[in-house]
Amino acid sequence: MSSTSLAIAQVGINTANPTATLDVNGNMKLRAANTATGSNFSAMVRDNSTGELKVANNSPQFLVGGTLGDQIPTTFRDVAEGTAITQTLGTYAFTLTRPSMVNISASVQANATISGSNLGLTDGSARGMTLSFDFSAAPAGIPLSTPFGSGSLIHLNSVSSTLVLSGSDISANSILSLPAGNYTLRLLGLAEAGKAFRATFGRNTNDMIQIVATPL
Repeated sequence: MSSTSLAIAQVGINTANPTATLDVNGNMKLRAANTATGSNFSAMVRDNSTGELKVANNSPQFLVGGTLGDQIPTTFRDVAEGTAITQTLGTYAFTLTRPSMVNISASVQANATISGSNLGLTDGSARGMTLSFDFSAAPAGIPLSTPFGSGSLIHLNSVSSTLVLSGSDISANSILSLPAGNYTLRLLGLAEAGKAFRATFGRNTNDMIQIVATPL
């Protein structure tokens, strides 16, 4: 009976009332340890709410993307003279189980043509096209419908000019420190100009978006 009692006892160091099999009230020191050289390892973390040590995987994880192939469907919008449009190119829901450093990146081909067609522009006017992100849903304290990570190009066209940027890739990127919770991210395409044109996003077969989270 005595042996059984010891086997299931809770042991406390600097505490008279242990609440775990080993309950240490104080700092711990490990004077030597083997170096981890493989990939099959997890990290030991402290649960700040209970003080418990827990095993956690701190490796970066793809929440969206991570594979080759076209991830952004082709989308076009006709932009009227003197106006601007914002087009949602994709919506992505993900969950963070722990506070994380999140890297969000996208690369999308954009093209400007004559409004209502795919014919090239030759009027010499500049057209602007922008790629960005925003959150449509996120934990409290995270701004919603606020663009970030923007990348842009100016489409210049002229019969005699060499500055013709047609079918160019736009890249957008942002690294955020985010709390645990549920998120919905939108990939947005913005187009604006003084003269009407057709804005096309996602013409490339390798358009991509990636969301990579590394737990903190």
